[in-house]
Amino acid sequence: MQQALRLNLAQELGGADRAREIEEQVRLSLEYIRQLDPEIATIVRRCYAVATQWAFVPASAFIVLAIASSLFIREKKLDR
Repeated sequence: MQQALRLNLAQELGGADRAREIEEQVRLSLEYIRQLDPEIATIVRRCYAVATQWAFVPASAFIVLAIASSLFIREKKLDR
């Protein structure tokens, strides 16, 4: 997620140095976004949303694999 945020910020803001500074501050506290200029804050929120969405892609894939693999589990009765 941090890598996606960093890449999107660098692309949107036009520089890796400014993006890295903002990314570091956002990682420490989301309150930092309120201190930014409104235009920059909008860009940061949009980039953060995109990064968060991309973080769910691998999780979704693992969920699908877990459900698919659970279909092949056979129930074994426990005998006493």
